[in-house]
Amino acid sequence: NIAKYLHNYQTNVNALKNDGYEVVGFARKSLGNESNETRLRLLRLMGDYLKDRSLVKSIFASFSSKANEPMNKRDKPKQLF
Repeated sequence: NIAKYLHNYQTNVNALKNDGYEVVGFARKSLGNESNETRLRLLRLMGDYLKDRSLVKSIFASFSSKANEPMNKRDKPKQLF
């Protein structure tokens, strides 16, 4: 039942946390024409959703990267914020 999906998901996430796992989220913005302010606002919104829905403790975010780009190459050359 779709109405119970979030509750069941969060119950499973909490069970993992109780077993000692740390839940980490990842948010990524694709390359695009948005301003830096818009990009940052959208990443923060994604982070809020990860905290609220997936109950994450930490979030790693990529400001501007391709989906097929290796994780260790994302956003490395410049610090935008």
